[in-house]
Amino acid sequence: MKLFARVEDNDPAGAKGTESSVVTIHIVSQQEMDRMTLAKEGLEAMESKYAQAARRMEAMADRIEKLKNEIAKLDPDSELAEVKHDELQKLADDLEAAADEVEKSAEHTLPLDLDKALTKELTKAADALRDAAKEVREANKAGLGAGHAGEKLADAAKALGREQDDFKQNASDPLEHLDKIYPLIEDQSRFIDLTAQQRDLAERIAALETKNGQDDPQLKGRMRDLQEQQSQVRNDLRQLLDDIDEHIERLPEDPKVDDLRKTAREFVEAVRKSDAQTEIQKSEEALSDFAGSRAAMAARQAAETLQSFIKKSESIGQQGEQCLIFQPTLASDLGDTIEQLLGSSGLPGMGKTGRGTGGYSARRSSLKNVGLYGRTPVRGKESAAQAGQGMADRGAGTHGDGQPDANANPDGSAKSGVTQATGEGDAAVPQQYKKRVNDYFRRVADELEQ
Repeated sequence: MKLFARVEDNDPAGAKGTESSVVTIHIVSQQEMDRMTLAKEGLEAMESKYAQAARRMEAMADRIEKLKNEIAKLDPDSELAEVKHDELQKLADDLEAAADEVEKSAEHTLPLDLDKALTKELTKAADALRDAAKEVREANKAGLGAGHAGEKLADAAKALGREQDDFKQNASDPLEHLDKIYPLIEDQSRFIDLTAQQRDLAERIAALETKNGQDDPQLKGRMRDLQEQQSQVRNDLRQLLDDIDEHIERLPEDPKVDDLRKTAREFVEAVRKSDAQTEIQKSEEALSDFAGSRAAMAARQAAETLQSFIKKSESIGQQGEQCLIFQPTLASDLGDTIEQLLGSSGLPGMGKTGRGTGGYSARRSSLKNVGLYGRTPVRGKESAAQAGQGMADRGAGTHGDGQPDANANPDGSAKSGVTQATGEGDAAVPQQYKKRVNDYFRRVADELEQ
């Protein structure tokens, strides 16, 4: 479906209006939705399901505890007031609704071995919420008094608390550990892929080695295209090194990951001190000057320099995988999850040499302006770090634009009568695309002047 909007004013002299851009809506299967979400969100697509279930249990446990404390203040032999019966009924209904939502999350799994293994934890969480609802309904029986209600609520709180502890140990903690280690494994694959891109680019620039300063609009156009690609490699390399720095800071303070931390830091420092970025820039400048021989030599040297760091980058991935098995649940249930995550991103798997396809760029850019709406949860944007703290919190909302869901209860469940969807809002046109349009018209003007 293609949609657009038109609006007109009510000027008596003649209406003036404007139209929005056309938006294309594709309706896809749940399997395709999961695949696209995994490609766009990566590990967060899986984490969201379990974070949402944990939030539901926490919110319900808080409500049980609050109502239990209120009833504890009453005479144990007294009858519950009508308002308390209503509150108990509402709490039981909300517990059932929360159980239904967690159960729905467990019914469909992402194409990741770890998600399939951890689904049983979602089922247990749903059962615990349903059992708590039964206890609350027992507490709400007429004529049994405040003392009986307090006992039943205490039982519900205790049982749900045990399940929260189990869920944290068996699902939340393993995913948190994976979330801190995996980004560096992905960074290693990104470097391999980036090196392959530079090799491929160097081969294509080599075809222009004898083309120097020729006044040929078609040849100049090709050189400018290659210049843009070389500039993109330089920007991607800089961004990758910055990302590795950030991911190192997120590693847990655990002696078991010190080797990974040290190797990653040494890798970043060595690449920054090398001539790789300088050589890439020389190639870029030579293409700008239409000097094919200089561009070919610099591009080839850049590819060779990056290639020299491949083994060191592979050490990061290998140590990262080793660090994952220090977590018992990951050691037993991880399976091929790492390869599956990398594959969904279009990146080379562990031990592969890279394909030069720009998979990371495809995942982060080509899907950037695509909104995904469906049942697969999406985590909100990361908030800014708080004063005095070095880490930021991730949003807990189910909407990809990071905005809170106005149609959701505090526990994350949808309000009665409201259909809840996961989605991402439209993004503004990124600055780099505006720059590319500007560069394109500058090239056209240059060539027309020739």
